[in-house]
Amino acid sequence: NADQKRADTFELPTKGYFLCNAYAQVSLAQARYIHNVSIMIDNIFDTEYRNHLSRIKSILPEAGREVRFLYKFLF
Repeated sequence: NADQKRADTFELPTKGYFLCNAYAQVSLAQARYIHNVSIMIDNIFDTEYRNHLSRIKSILPEAGREVRFLYKFLF
């Protein structure tokens, strides 16, 4: 996201940032069952950034790297 320099009276300008996310999913069918495996990685490079619309941006940056693994068994 680009720098947010056009701030209102009670807002502070916010620096721009670049985030990189990844998502992969595989589905396998076995007889009547389906196995679904997903992996999601948000903020791969662990960039510290602040959301311009956040009320607590001056105190706390947004979350860092997040990795989620999901397995679904469908029958």
